[in-house]
Amino acid sequence: MAQSYAVTLRKGGCGKTTTAVNLSAALGLKGKSVLLVDLDPQANATLSVGIDPMSLKHSINDLFTSIDVLPQDVVTKTGFGLDIIPSHPDLAKTEAGMQATQIGLLKGILEP
Repeated sequence: MAQSYAVTLRKGGCGKTTTAVNLSAALGLKGKSVLLVDLDPQANATLSVGIDPMSLKHSINDLFTSIDVLPQDVVTKTGFGLDIIPSHPDLAKTEAGMQATQIGLLKGILEP
């Protein structure tokens, strides 16, 4: 059975990205199947696993804004035993325009 963990807090600089990346890497190194989803427009989790968000063809932003992009198009392998759905700075504009009814969209995208 799959388990999901969310690392959230409104306050900045409290270690959310560090916790999420390190927990994901530790679980990945233990042989667990891990998908890290970077929902921060600063893309620090994406950068932390060695991926330049500006060099990617697709990011989490595309899942919210394009009907032609599928989750498997966005998932990127890392060298840390985990996969990531990377973020992109354009996500900031997308978040600002999202309606409350669209908040559940991520769950629908990620469910098998």
